[in-house]
Amino acid sequence: MKSHYRPKSRCETQEGRPLWAFVADLEQSRKVRNRASLSKQLERELAYLQGDKAPGRLAARGHRPQPEAWLAPLESVRGIDELSGVCRTPGVALAAAFHLTLALWPHRFRFALARGPLDVGLETGEAGAIDGPAFHLAADALARAHEEKRPLTFTVPEWEPAAVAALEDAFGLHRAFTKEWTKRQREVVQAWYRHETQHEVAKVLGISQSTVSETLDRAHALELLALETSLPAHLDWLDTLSPPA
Repeated sequence: MKSHYRPKSRCETQEGRPLWAFVADLEQSRKVRNRASLSKQLERELAYLQGDKAPGRLAARGHRPQPEAWLAPLESVRGIDELSGVCRTPGVALAAAFHLTLALWPHRFRFALARGPLDVGLETGEAGAIDGPAFHLAADALARAHEEKRPLTFTVPEWEPAAVAALEDAFGLHRAFTKEWTKRQREVVQAWYRHETQHEVAKVLGISQSTVSETLDRAHALELLALETSLPAHLDWLDTLSPPA
């Protein structure tokens, strides 16, 4: 006689909630001229997301890495072309997507995030060894991202489609702003993220403060910051309202 006892799934956190599978692939990867340089830069940024406090690292104002929120750190799983990770809460994945979008400009990843069970390889703590329904959903979401030309997609079966679409559209707005940057706008925005005031940015870059202010306006820096600070928190809040999978 077979036992009907079923141990608690390893896919659940201590609160009994499902995990989040986070995947990404590099857009137009064949057009990257210096893959070695991008690989080193990507390695540095992934290390930052796991708490590396190397000086000068770009980060959203007020944003701090949350390595404890990752069950399996975001990592490259096929050279620089694909990324994979597992997190306990979704906001940290969205914050990582924002960070990589800014830090790796003009190179861009397409992201997908899915909520659900994971039942293979969790004990390894390595994303490349983990598998389960959540990663299958994430793969489907990434395929949809390509089909619909979206920079980020979600798959959460328990959520209303309108809620998912709103989050995807908000990230799309962030991508649209950064996609239109000039090199000068990128330089000024990234300096503004690292320094406290526009005066400091002007001093570091050797330009006037009025130029800094005008460039930040044209680059939609304040709008970007608003999205980067509010959306991850909103996503975590939605997750707390969702029933266990």
